[in-house]
Amino acid sequence: MTIKKWVAVLALCVPLLATASQEEVRTLMFADAIAAREAARAVNANVYSPRNFGEASEAFADADRDMNANRNLDRIRTGLARSTELFRAAEKVAQQAAISLAGAIKLRQAARSVDAALHDERNWQTAERYFGEAIVEFEQGGAARSERRAKDAEGFYRQAELAGIKAAYLTEAKRLLGQAEEARAERYAPQTFNEANQLLAEAEKELTENRYDTDRPRDLARQAQYESRHALFLANEVQRARKENIEAEGLIRAGETPLQQIAGVADLSVGFDKGYEVATVMIADYIKGLQSRNRKIEQELYESTSQIETLQTQLASLERRFGGISDERLALEEQLARQAHERERFNRVESMFTDDQGQVLRKSGDIIIRLVGTSFPVGKATIEPYAFGLLKTVMAAVRVYPEAHVTIEGHTDAYGGDELNMKLSKERADAVRAYLLANMDIQEARISASGYGETQPIANNETKEGRAKNRRIDMVLRPGKQSAGN
Repeated sequence: MTIKKWVAVLALCVPLLATASQEEVRTLMFADAIAAREAARAVNANVYSPRNFGEASEAFADADRDMNANRNLDRIRTGLARSTELFRAAEKVAQQAAISLAGAIKLRQAARSVDAALHDERNWQTAERYFGEAIVEFEQGGAARSERRAKDAEGFYRQAELAGIKAAYLTEAKRLLGQAEEARAERYAPQTFNEANQLLAEAEKELTENRYDTDRPRDLARQAQYESRHALFLANEVQRARKENIEAEGLIRAGETPLQQIAGVADLSVGFDKGYEVATVMIADYIKGLQSRNRKIEQELYESTSQIETLQTQLASLERRFGGISDERLALEEQLARQAHERERFNRVESMFTDDQGQVLRKSGDIIIRLVGTSFPVGKATIEPYAFGLLKTVMAAVRVYPEAHVTIEGHTDAYGGDELNMKLSKERADAVRAYLLANMDIQEARISASGYGETQPIANNETKEGRAKNRRIDMVLRPGKQSAGN
């Protein structure tokens, strides 16, 4: 009986089937086989019971073709029954294999997770062959032979997995060490090169002895990478020094430069007449002091935040008790809104300047723009063209505070006579004022200039870096202090 005839007969017996399509009938007929196939796939029966799963898949495919060709219904039912039976058998065998061959299966999965097939193809392929033979033996009932083959596979999976793990952690270190070797680091930076080699060997040893505790090997591999790069750098520097006939004194003085620069940023006056140690201790102590102050500030911020939260809770309680919003509350909200507006304006100006252009500070209600990206020729008050871009940014900042009075302050370092420095600082402030008046729409009464010479240093005049900080122009904006003309 064909499917069409079967549907027609059922339609006469069961009126609800009169509207059933051939696809709906197919769904009903294939439901058990499909469920059995999915259950078998869920336990990886295609891997652990390949014969049963393969035969089941063939029977299913034959039934599917017969269904599409509108062939005999009994033949389709028989094929599906066989497919279902084989899928269930495959599921059962796979479940048993997962228990009996658990060791080999676990090692196989571990090796795959580190791409062992890419890093040790020979051992991986050998392991796969033994594992396949173990599966075949198990499916055929040869438990003892299956166990032997699985044990064989385990050994090769371990080797392949180890190669994958080593590749993941050691490949980059080996590559960098190879570069250092090509640069002849063994000759020109032997201590560092040997240290990199030792770290790499230790990492490899750790992985070999305990591949699953990777924290220490990973750290050792990172250190090996660093020392390899270090050796490469040192080898190149030593070769350059020999090529350019740089004496040991030059190399030592070159090593002083970074510490001197760091000390300059910290406004510390350091010397090297007793080696690097004194400067190192001074810088370290300075950093410790900053860290201590930072912790104190964080604690004060935490306490202030807690106080604010307590006050907000009390305020909410008072509102619930007395109802409505008091005049004091309205005044407070207006004040908070003004403060928020001022913060927004300050943040906007602060974002206009990079660290190497200027620092934006707040002091007693004034906004100070400390220009560090502009300087004047020695002994002169001429604005150089390279500073025009920075002054354009200054003008944009001034426009954020249209009601503010602007004072331009000139400052010098301690070099030179007091009177000369006072005069020079005033001339430089006047030059900036004249530039702003000529290039922006601002009333003269809103902008003034003052010179302070060397009287208001912000850094140590004993260092080159400190003196550079002291030679500056400060733009002081006083919001709310309008001139008579405004």
